[in-house]
Amino acid sequence: MATECGCDRGTISKIRNGPGAVVHSKLCDLFSVFNLDLEDKHWEEWESKADDLQLNQTIKQSAKLPHTVNLPTKTQQKIVDLLWTLNCRAQENDFQSQCQSSLQRSHLFVVQAPDPRIQKWLVKRLILQYHNAQPYSLNVRSHPMRVDFNAFWEEIRSRLKLSTTASPDVVLQCLCEMAQTKPVFIAVFGLHRSQETRDNFLEQFWLPLSQKFCAQPTKSFKAKLVLFLIEEPQTSPLANWQDFCHLPPLTEITAPEVEAWLETVHPFFSQAIGEDRLEHLVQIDLPQWGTQPAQVIDEVCCAIQLKNGIADIE
Repeated sequence: MATECGCDRGTISKIRNGPGAVVHSKLCDLFSVFNLDLEDKHWEEWESKADDLQLNQTIKQSAKLPHTVNLPTKTQQKIVDLLWTLNCRAQENDFQSQCQSSLQRSHLFVVQAPDPRIQKWLVKRLILQYHNAQPYSLNVRSHPMRVDFNAFWEEIRSRLKLSTTASPDVVLQCLCEMAQTKPVFIAVFGLHRSQETRDNFLEQFWLPLSQKFCAQPTKSFKAKLVLFLIEEPQTSPLANWQDFCHLPPLTEITAPEVEAWLETVHPFFSQAIGEDRLEHLVQIDLPQWGTQPAQVIDEVCCAIQLKNGIADIE
């Protein structure tokens, strides 16, 4: 140790011939007993080596954890199902409150999240609250309807398996009849990128569809028509539109929220990945994840052995 710090070998003899063992927590205390000078540069060098030693010990301890567990397919599916219960309470509560309290049977919701993967995950979370729902999704980001709105009608005819010559009114009537027996959800991504396209969509499609549907007699208590406009959080939602509900943006998932969720699913995860791994997840991993929703969910998926991350639950 003395040699490492730049002292001559005579120092070692002094230590050996001294009056008994000397125990100090710091190397500088040991050298002061023998009136030896220890230069700052040597002390910093020793501290660096001590940090490296501590890091290596941490890595070795982490290596002992059961990071690789071959989970059965049924167990993996159960984990995916449980991930659908993570966070999103504010969005779900507002969504249910609006749908249940309003006398209207058609609803327009603005859904905001920073990452396209989280946008999809959040919308699915909302739709899953209704059994036997019929979902339709449309990504406008690179859709030809941004240039020619007729491309939208062509696609919706194809989705509904209607004739290529079916008029817009026939398309609307088909959707209305479908929504009389089961909830119909239409999720549109990226419509905020073009004001003209958004205006055409709302004025030529959604407004007449909603009016037609609400004017028809109700055939079932399940009759419901819902439009989701999915946007980024910084977007100004529908400045010139009145009848819509703006759900709280999902911009973060905090460590306390994840920990609270883990407590509710503790028995299953403890059995699936082991108590030691679960404890390490809460005590060591979780505080380092940050709060970005996509990052947090990816980390959770990785920690519980879902190799494809958030893609497994999209």
